[in-house]
Amino acid sequence: MSDVPTATMTSHEPLAGFTTDPDATSATNLIAALRDGLTPIDITKDDTGSYTVHYDHRVFDRDTVNIILAAVGIPPARPIEEIHAEAAAKILAIADAELAAHPGRRTADIALRGGRTVTAACRQWCTVDHRADGPGIHPEDIYHASTEAAVEVTRPSSAPETLLSGWITVYPYSSTDSEPRAAIWFSSGDCEDYDAPGLGRLAADLRAAAAWVDGLRAQLTAAVEEAGQ
Repeated sequence: MSDVPTATMTSHEPLAGFTTDPDATSATNLIAALRDGLTPIDITKDDTGSYTVHYDHRVFDRDTVNIILAAVGIPPARPIEEIHAEAAAKILAIADAELAAHPGRRTADIALRGGRTVTAACRQWCTVDHRADGPGIHPEDIYHASTEAAVEVTRPSSAPETLLSGWITVYPYSSTDSEPRAAIWFSSGDCEDYDAPGLGRLAADLRAAAAWVDGLRAQLTAAVEEAGQ
């Protein structure tokens, strides 16, 4: 697709499966080719279930693309520029309200997809350098985060070992979860989001682990004393 001029549209409905629409018989051959990946149309699906359609605008116009999408079970798509403009307008309104409610907070100008820029009010605990965001970030990907802190233990060699680390994060413009969370990174490489009750359970687990270590230490002390008798 990189060697042809393309246009982009998105659709926000799940794929219903490949079907043939009797009213779209003119697209039947194209549908068959689409199944085989032979047409200059590329459809990708993201984690939210939205579909992005890239197509060669020398071959298809928007109406023809939507006929093809309808025939394969995807509702009509809109130009990506409309999607970006709509998302930006929503986020800009929220961001302006945050700025008005929290004067004096550090702000960051973040370039959004579609060419707009949002001035976001950072949370008081945010230490992110937002100059690294974008350019062209999706509004829902804007985030604030605190400084990462680690829990370390000491090996017999006196070398430190990180068991886990954590920081506070929030995606303020997320459509699914805009509440602050604690991100915990484990030495296994996994990173999990915790709410306050979850952190309470994690703290209890760590206290139980510390009690187990204390018990093992007591057993070792007793074993050493026994060996010396």
